[in-house]
Amino acid sequence: MGWINATAEFQRHMNVTMGDALWRCASVMVDGICVGSATLDEHVQQLEEVFSRLAARGHSLKPSKVKLLRQDVEYLGHISTPGGSR
Repeated sequence: MGWINATAEFQRHMNVTMGDALWRCASVMVDGICVGSATLDEHVQQLEEVFSRLAARGHSLKPSKVKLLRQDVEYLGHISTPGGSR
């Protein structure tokens, strides 16, 4: 049996980890992190910031779940594209 508030606690911890990067360059929903950027250079900078914040707090990423440089992204049941959401 797990902890009753484990999901909420982990979300709170991720919000603290991301700090001022939350919603500026990354959105976090429990175990999903989405980084969206207008340009490739901006994207690389934002990824470095997100990865640095995660590493500083001792977090790691599961390589099989990491998807980089995507145009279309499914996140929280929605598909985001350069042309909008569907």
